[in-house]
This record gives sequence, structure tokens and C-alpha cells, in this order.
Amino acid sequence: MKPLRTSEATPHKQVTALLDLAGDPERAAEWARRMVPHNLVHTLDKAGLKWRSKRRMLACPRSLSPDAFAVLTADVATQSGIGGLILLGALSGARVIVIGDHSGKVIRRSRVVGLILEATRFTLELFAGYGVILPLSVLATFILGLLLPLSLLPPKDASRLSSKPA
Repeated sequence: MKPLRTSEATPHKQVTALLDLAGDPERAAEWARRMVPHNLVHTLDKAGLKWRSKRRMLACPRSLSPDAFAVLTADVATQSGIGGLILLGALSGARVIVIGDHSGKVIRRSRVVGLILEATRFTLELFAGYGVILPLSVLATFILGLLLPLSLLPPKDASRLSSKPA
């Protein structure tokens, strides 16, 4: 058996991993073909990703070795978790991450920019939550606990507070 020369080998077709959050698979695939032309579009199972562990959720798009990770949503402006979707796309190995909607709004990031921006934002959010907000909440709870016995004291007699009789 003779080895294949590069010219005889079948070219590797680039893949776009598509996550449809808008609920219309055909329009989502059409949108993905417009955003990332010349790629095969492979639709990811949204329900399967949602109920898996984080490790298995990441393994699904990584197994495709996607060149691009595309997410179509009903409205980019109101979609929660855009940063997480960008991180999922970057960690799946995609060189390009595209998130958009049918009205034409599109967020396009490279893997490096997505990792730098979103990982930094994620770290800052963790610090703000666990380094600032949580300690302040514990401190406020402690102070309120100290003040609670004061609120249980009976009110002072109002007649003693009135002016002295003449």
C-alpha cells in the first residue's frame, strides 16, 4: 500500500460548531453559513449541553475541532451569559467565535481576544463577588446581629420625656 501524497489526500473541511438558542435550526444553519462561509455547519444539541457536567459539555464541541463557534440567539442585547458562550467557544478550540441574532447584531471575537477579555472579566467578577460583596454581606449581618438586642428593648415612657410640670 503506497502512502497518499498531499495532493491526493482529501482536504480537511473546516467545521463550524453551531449552537442555536433562537429555536429555528434551519435559519440558524443558514445564518452560520453566511457568517462563516466555506465551512461545514455542525449543530450542537442545546439540551445535551445544558444538562451535562462542565467537562462533558466542553468535550462535545472540542470533539469536532471546530474552526469557528457560532451562536444564534433571539436578541444579543438581552441574551445572558454572552461571556460564558465566548469562553465556551474559545475553550472548544475555535479560532473564531461569532454570536449574533436575526436583526443583524453580531459579536465576533478571535480565540485569543475572547480568552483575554472574558477570562479577565470573569476573574474581576469573581473578585468583586467573593472578595468584596461577600465580606461586606457578612460584616453587615454581623453588625445587624449586634444591633438586634437593642431593637428588643422596650420603648422609653413618653410621659417621662415630656416637659416638667410647672
